[in-house]
Amino acid sequence: MKNILCLILFFTFPFLSSCKNDDPVSNETGGGSGVIEIAYSQVSVAPAISTIDDGDYTVYYVDSATGDDNNDGLSRNTPFKTLGKISYMEKTPKMKALLKSGAVFNGALMLKELKGTPDKPFILDIYDGTERPTINGTGDQAVLIQDENVRVRNIRITNKSGTRGIRIQAMTPGAKGNIEISGCRIEDVNWAGNTGFIGVNPANLDVRAICSDSRFNKEYGGIIVEAFTTKEMGPSWYENLYITNNEIHQVARTGILITTKWGQRDKPGSGYNEYDNDDNKWYPCRNVVIQGNDISYVGGDGVILMGSTRSWIDHNKCYFANFLGRASHASAGLWPYCSTDVTVQFNEAAYTQLANGSADGEGLDVDVACKNTIIQYNYLHHNAGGGLLICNTKDADHQGTIVRNNIFLYNTCTWKGNMMTVSSGVGRTEVYNNLVIVNNSYPMALFSDDWANAGHSRDFTFRNNIFMSDVPTTAKFDQSHIDNCIFDNNLYNKVGNFSVAHGNILSFDPQITVPSDMDGYAKALLYTPSEPKVFNSGVMFDGMLDTDISGRPAKRINYVGPFAQ
Repeated sequence: MKNILCLILFFTFPFLSSCKNDDPVSNETGGGSGVIEIAYSQVSVAPAISTIDDGDYTVYYVDSATGDDNNDGLSRNTPFKTLGKISYMEKTPKMKALLKSGAVFNGALMLKELKGTPDKPFILDIYDGTERPTINGTGDQAVLIQDENVRVRNIRITNKSGTRGIRIQAMTPGAKGNIEISGCRIEDVNWAGNTGFIGVNPANLDVRAICSDSRFNKEYGGIIVEAFTTKEMGPSWYENLYITNNEIHQVARTGILITTKWGQRDKPGSGYNEYDNDDNKWYPCRNVVIQGNDISYVGGDGVILMGSTRSWIDHNKCYFANFLGRASHASAGLWPYCSTDVTVQFNEAAYTQLANGSADGEGLDVDVACKNTIIQYNYLHHNAGGGLLICNTKDADHQGTIVRNNIFLYNTCTWKGNMMTVSSGVGRTEVYNNLVIVNNSYPMALFSDDWANAGHSRDFTFRNNIFMSDVPTTAKFDQSHIDNCIFDNNLYNKVGNFSVAHGNILSFDPQITVPSDMDGYAKALLYTPSEPKVFNSGVMFDGMLDTDISGRPAKRINYVGPFAQ
């Protein structure tokens, strides 16, 4: 009898991948009922950097006010004075350099030939207080790291006339690992003049006076990580790279960039790696954790993760990306490119701009040649280009994206998708249990096109989503460039007159109240529906999350939207 029931459910709901032998779940939908068994997905937890025992380290102190480079630097009473002393002194294993709290250093710090090991890395940190010491860069980059096994913590970095705050370079082939940038504040990088911009529409700014066209380069910005060894040298990549809990403000063009000449997977023969497939001639960065960063007013992109696998963009806040955008340049908030198995979760991306002829402007992006990307538990609001872009080019492998348990709120594009824009040759994508709030001014929920002439996208499924408006709205769902696009069991409130066929439509008021102040990830939890029908009107299928966006248990609950209870 159980096997017969499984067959009935499979043919009734073909997106149900299987009936398992554990975890029975009650499912009621469309007047029918039955018992199915669900294999749930667990929350993805980004790994933490390993702890170290620094009790046996040699410690050097540096104080720009009271120090002297003729001192030995080995005590608070005999500190060095300049960064040059740390840059050019002979390094020893188990070494720590500490900068005096509140001290100001002009010039650059270069860290190379450090002799650190995975369990005894070189450490740069603060002493005697909590006010970050400042490194005012006066050249290309304020801090240059050309080694591995490095931890940089709690430093303030500026470089107004230069192009980068922290620059990390792989100088020799092979894996470069165990690098941490944490607790730093990076601001005023590649950002000329003192033009007021807070609260100003960038369409009313002379953006080139702040950053010229010649310096508006994706490889310039706050934290730039490069695996650029030459073809003659051989491939290089990063492993166990942690960029966590930093503040990045007023930088051009990019907040955080992981870039590599060896990580291309967009078409056969691309990149220094001359890509063949994921198992042959591809050298991605691995275990990259970009977490807990507060990014605002960046000229272009907030975070770009290129050529990586098994990595996380997690718990970040990104406001006012693409702030200095201009024609022929496209930027978004947070996004992977040419990557596989990346999880983008618990981020708030808001107020991404779309002015001065710039393109994109979404809060998140799953860019060209990404495979098996998870977009979950994100809060995306007031982005001028829409909430999410998914795009591809011809011959690139882009498939397996899952977009689930997110909130898309009042993204403000008149012609693109305020939930999502799908562009050019994107493969199988699942979109479920999201909340999308639009209004009459911005009614386009989904938009599709073929900007790269890569052909139609295909195999999209939208289910268990809530589409709603605060006033009756003629919503638009443009699937004209998506083949096999299925809408099933979604809830629509004050949203109607669809331009495409939607199946098994749910229509009732979920009783969701939008707060007047929508900023801050904690506000996402205020959108919990109060209508009980929300929590028993969904369809069930393998892969649903075992907890909802609020962290509450979601097993055995057939819910619509991102909240299970």
